[in-house]
Amino acid sequence: PYLDILSGRRGSRYKIESQTSTCPVGKGSAELLKGTVDVPSVPGVRMKPGVALTPTISGFLVVLRQIWPLPDVPIIISQGFRTARNQATVMLYNFKRKGGGAPGDYPYAKDKLQGYPGGVRYLYGLYGNKSLMQSLLKVPQDVESWTAIIQGFANKGLLISRHMSGSAVDIRCWNMTREDQVRVATAIESSIPGTKVVIEDDHIHVEGLKPVEGGATVVAPGAVAEL
Repeated sequence: PYLDILSGRRGSRYKIESQTSTCPVGKGSAELLKGTVDVPSVPGVRMKPGVALTPTISGFLVVLRQIWPLPDVPIIISQGFRTARNQATVMLYNFKRKGGGAPGDYPYAKDKLQGYPGGVRYLYGLYGNKSLMQSLLKVPQDVESWTAIIQGFANKGLLISRHMSGSAVDIRCWNMTREDQVRVATAIESSIPGTKVVIEDDHIHVEGLKPVEGGATVVAPGAVAEL
């Protein structure tokens, strides 16, 4: 999964989750920015409605704006801080989009994965906490049931995603070729020590963000966040 497509070398510091990108390329600026709002504390950066930014994330965006390598592509944030309910909503959507699977007992074992439904394989492949995944897969597939499981683990200090700690952010990769996405990943990891970048199907995920001076809490209209 690690491949520097600019040089052809494997072992890149950033991870490419999928070798094919579903990010649409060639859209006009008006279409890209439709429905987004300004991040007040970071001129030149926009976010989707419903996004919430912790001071750590907004501080990172200040730096990102300075090092952004694509002058003709706007910076649009699609995901920031997530509550347990936010996390459940995102996971359930992707679970169903990847093929779903009826509620049941799906013990984790590498030799069994290929026989499981697509959504089950997706969850096991993306998330490290296999016990939490098994708990989710046993309950009804609705936001309330999944929220209860995710919050229960969070109460024990086990966060399923860096988004729930406010130290991860997703950047919309519309109008970026795969080469553009790699340039963004390289700029971030080479300029901001400790960050990890994952190029996913339709966005660039950045985690390992550290608090910086000047960060502010920002909540877009429609956000459900406990900041």
